[in-house]
Amino acid sequence: MRYGIYVVPAAIVLTLGSLACKPPKTAEQIKADTQRAFNEGYQAFKDGKPRATNPYVTNKEEPYMAQGWNDGWDKAKADQEAADKAAADKAAADAKAAADAKAAADRAAAEEAARKAAEAASLQAEKDRAAAEAARQAAIEQQKRLETETASARAAMEQANRMRDQAEKERAALREQLRDQLNKVLETRDSARGLIVNMSDVLFDTGKYSLRAGTKEKLAKVSGILLAHPGLKLEVEGHTDSVGSDEYNQTLSEHRAESVRDYLVGQGITSDSVTAKGFGKTRPVASNDTAEGRQSNRRVELVVSGDAINNKPAVSSDSNIK
Repeated sequence: MRYGIYVVPAAIVLTLGSLACKPPKTAEQIKADTQRAFNEGYQAFKDGKPRATNPYVTNKEEPYMAQGWNDGWDKAKADQEAADKAAADKAAADAKAAADAKAAADRAAAEEAARKAAEAASLQAEKDRAAAEAARQAAIEQQKRLETETASARAAMEQANRMRDQAEKERAALREQLRDQLNKVLETRDSARGLIVNMSDVLFDTGKYSLRAGTKEKLAKVSGILLAHPGLKLEVEGHTDSVGSDEYNQTLSEHRAESVRDYLVGQGITSDSVTAKGFGKTRPVASNDTAEGRQSNRRVELVVSGDAINNKPAVSSDSNIK
């Protein structure tokens, strides 16, 4: 194998021309031999042989052979070093190119990831903004509903208050009207219990509980007034003075109350709206020491009550109620 054209140094050619031991070689022969030695030295290096293994160092007659071999070995070494350096440079360049490419790819990936993250953050921010706006609008709508409901409730309450006040006024007016009407028939006064219609004992025969004709006339008028206002309750209460025994007075008061009750029922007052009870001498309104006081204590009272005139009827569990 030929590893390049070897140029024989001029000094070697001149030296050979002075040797007289052999016929001198032509310049062409010397070039050919030197080229062969050069090729051998070149191959020796490639085969891993050291420079000291030059087989032509002992050839004193043809020193150009040793020189050519050494030059071939050196050239092979130089070529190898150049090839190694080129390979190293290429490897370094390739590594740098790979590193640059990887860095560029990493940068691109990072930039892409950052872009996507920014887009995702932007989308999330938009969603959050939309959600916040929706929540704000919902809060506004809820506030409007609450304000509307509050206004409606306030208006309803005010209307209810007006209606209640009107009803109170109407009941108060009816109460006063009823008192005036009853007072024209029998003495009537207002109290916390209701309207109290007083029937004195002069409306009964002495010691009796039968109704006089004038008493019936007055009770008929009272019935007519009460029947014009359905829903009213009537409690008939009988009372006596202290003259006589307790049993006598209790019985007399009960009978007088029952007589009044029965007559009112007969006039059309419903039986379940009127009760009768006797109290005997237990509830005097005046002193029993005088004739005038005893006359005041002998009485029958009609207690008129009901929602229509702002009074609840009194509830009693006494067995004498009928």
